[in-house]
Amino acid sequence: RLELADACWAAAAERAVGEEVAAAFGKDAAGDAYEEHVSQSAARAQRVHHLTEALHLSLSALALDAGSVGAHVCAAQAQLQVAGLEDQDPVEKMEAALDCERHLAAALRLQPSDARARLLLGAWAFHMAALSWAGTELHKAAARGRAGGDAPR
Repeated sequence: RLELADACWAAAAERAVGEEVAAAFGKDAAGDAYEEHVSQSAARAQRVHHLTEALHLSLSALALDAGSVGAHVCAAQAQLQVAGLEDQDPVEKMEAALDCERHLAAALRLQPSDARARLLLGAWAFHMAALSWAGTELHKAAARGRAGGDAPR
């Protein structure tokens, strides 16, 4: 689903980016900007593919052995990486972050002293703090907009 969305976005943005840059800087700069855009899109698509594959493989391992601490930790790692994708839908980011937490909780129930799970739980906490801060900032910005810019900061 992420790959399809990225491909659709890339196809739609491809023409607009090229036309804007060509108008501003001439055709050579447009070509360079387009190549950079394609390179970044390809790198992101590859990253999404690897994350999707990692998640699929870890969930497959859990289907074979639901008591595998390592599989829960790998699934949590993949979910946390998906939650960190910059252009990901906010709801999907939150769902991935919550799935990460569920896998970490399962891993720590199975082996409370697992260092990898505890380390990843710390990374998850930082990620959630950033999501919470971003949500708070969005609400503040919306309130300032409704109040004509006079809302307290």
